[in-house]
Amino acid sequence: MVKMTTKDVSGLFHNRYYAADETEQVFGFRPKDITLPEYWKPEDYELHAEAGHLLICYPNRLPNLEPVTFEEMAKRALAGKSVSEGLLWQSQFSRDGNLVSDWILNDPLQRNGMPRSGWQFVSLDALSETREKDFIEQTNTLIRNMEQCLHHAIPPILWDAKSKWEGYERDFARSLIKRSEQKAASMYLSSLDVTRFLREPVQNAFFRYLLVFGMTGEKLFGNAYSWSSSLSSDGRLVYFGRADGDGAIVSGLTPDDSFSPLRAVASRSGF
Repeated sequence: MVKMTTKDVSGLFHNRYYAADETEQVFGFRPKDITLPEYWKPEDYELHAEAGHLLICYPNRLPNLEPVTFEEMAKRALAGKSVSEGLLWQSQFSRDGNLVSDWILNDPLQRNGMPRSGWQFVSLDALSETREKDFIEQTNTLIRNMEQCLHHAIPPILWDAKSKWEGYERDFARSLIKRSEQKAASMYLSSLDVTRFLREPVQNAFFRYLLVFGMTGEKLFGNAYSWSSSLSSDGRLVYFGRADGDGAIVSGLTPDDSFSPLRAVASRSGF
């Protein structure tokens, strides 16, 4: 099998490629280089590049092994910057990036959470076709979107996850929601392979938002939120975005919720 190098993929993705150099420029530390996954074939990179996706390598720890948390990302991205207003919601983060939100500070899953480390293909924007859909219907849409992106040549591990989802997991999640067991439904959905494979932790979205803004001045999620795979301690599925004049926000909803700005990105990592 022909192996792709970082030089190959950086040329393929051009300004949609973010790795150690960009992380160092925006966050002020250089993460350890992570090799490209051997199970991704050259055509995987070509198809995701054709779809307009970003290719990003995420760290989850600093060189001193301290975790890359929301606060650590925000403080580093905003250090010495004159532009901070309208980037992150001031009720959650100060102009210096310090956490001021009681909800995040009192939730160990969010306060201590880190990005999923390694390489990720991800769409630049949240998908319009996921609007006004609950978490289950969004998941159905994300499966179809990935199948189309890969020209229906999906890898066996995703095929297995899809089979389990369509075979019994989706119906079981719906039964929990119908019984108003929303917390149990959130916990169940966040644990599934199909969720882990096709959605990202909210910390990845947060890192990417700050990274892209730091490199280009562009705000992702300008008019939408992206619903993640992350679970909050109070039993909600966490989303991030809506970078309007007040700044992007971290929040969460139960899986039966849906409204127009609540969407999801196309994400592929770990398979």
